[in-house]
Amino acid sequence: MQFRDLNKILITSILILYLSSFAAAEDKLKPVLDEIYGVIKTIAGKLRDIFFSFFPSFEDYLIETMDFIDKNFPIMKDFHWIIYLAIFFAVMAILSKLWEISRYYIINSVIGIILLLILIHILEVKIKITLLTLIIATLFGVPGILFILILHYCGIVI
Repeated sequence: MQFRDLNKILITSILILYLSSFAAAEDKLKPVLDEIYGVIKTIAGKLRDIFFSFFPSFEDYLIETMDFIDKNFPIMKDFHWIIYLAIFFAVMAILSKLWEISRYYIINSVIGIILLLILIHILEVKIKITLLTLIIATLFGVPGILFILILHYCGIVI
């Protein structure tokens, strides 16, 4: 038992020394980190473009939110992609929690999002997409879409 522990400590120490030799050499590590950062930023940008192609008016809402963040938190100016990924993971967490509760809610949510997409792209209803609109469509499905339509035709923007 002690021999295995010694082996684990020895292997861990060798790995730490090996990795620290790369970390000390800034010429080797910095380009790798810059490339990883560039790849993550590119993937986040493509996901953002795909999302905005489905919900075009949500881009304006998000730009206003990002301008607010840039004014109040200038350190976050170059890290918008982190906010996009956080939103993506938050939506995925909500959907996974709904899956645990019941499949009925998932089916209702998917139908709500599909109806919202049909209203926007096929029937060309000029609904302004905000985070609240997406949450209502996701959580309440068909009744949520009816509520959004009633508010839209009454001239109330949510």
